[in-house]
This record gives sequence, structure tokens and C-alpha cells, in this order.
Amino acid sequence: EKFFSVQIGRGRHPAKTIQFKINTDKDFFRLVGYYMAEGSVMGKNYLTFTFNKDERKYLDDVADLLEKFFGKSPLEYKEYKNGISLVLCSTIAARIFKQEFNSGAKNKSLPKWFMLEAPEKQAEFIKGYWSGDGSFINKEYSWGVKRMFRINTISGLLAEQTRDLLLRLNIFASI
Repeated sequence: EKFFSVQIGRGRHPAKTIQFKINTDKDFFRLVGYYMAEGSVMGKNYLTFTFNKDERKYLDDVADLLEKFFGKSPLEYKEYKNGISLVLCSTIAARIFKQEFNSGAKNKSLPKWFMLEAPEKQAEFIKGYWSGDGSFINKEYSWGVKRMFRINTISGLLAEQTRDLLLRLNIFASI
């Protein structure tokens, strides 16, 4: 369990800081992995995830996880350009994700507490992240077969942090 400090404002009234408790279990770590791959914060009040229309199991998993941690079901938008978006209308969720994990593909990163958590939880982060931004290569060459799992990101810091988590899980990783 972890308490997150979140500033909540009420229009013209002064903002107040509340403490929001989340059970940072392996499911939460998988949700963060999905966020790193397919998530974003829109404005200050919306947490969104967009997957390919054929990735229904990930859409359903994210919807269940959002309900588990924030007590609300996300809205599901109709397919657009082969993508389906889930939008959680929650100021608390949007601010926690932006404050802890940043927003924008280039700026996303993991906080120190996340890097120090149990490897079993971190493995679930990798699972969620790879589900969105990962790929598997199994290619035959004249010199042999190349098998490789890849995760793509434009965030240099997130690439380094992901490599470090994989190494902690005894998985050889390079950038």
C-alpha cells in the first residue's frame, strides 16, 4: 500500500491536498506497464488508454484494473482508425499518473520507489509494458536463428529503467 498526495481544486475555491491510498500490488504494476505503452493524461482530469481494436483482452484488463484501483469504470469510445480508447474521468487517477510517471511518451519514467519494489511486481510491469509496446522477433539467417523480445520507447530514461528492471529479473537486456 502507498499513499499518494493529490491536489484537488474546486473551481474558484483554493485547492486542497488529499491522501489517496492504493494497494500497489502486482496488478497495479501491470496497469503502470499498460500506461507506459498505451496511456496518457488528457488535461488534468482524464486518464486514457488506446489499444488496437484486436487487443480486446488488454482493453478488458485495463478496464478491470481501473475499476479495481479507482472505483470507476472507464468510458469506451468507438473504434477510430483501428484503435479503441478507454477514458477514465478521474482527477485523482490522472494526477497520480502524471505526478508519479509523467506524461507524453518522451517524458515517461518510473519513480524511485517503483524501482525498489519486489521483482515479482516489476515482472508484471514488464508484462503490461511489453503487451503494448513490445514485439517478438524469430528470424532465420544463414548463420542461425535470431530470437529477441523488444520494447520500443522514445524516452531514454524509461529505456534505461526498463533495462535495469529486466536485469534485476535475470533477463539480459541492452539498449
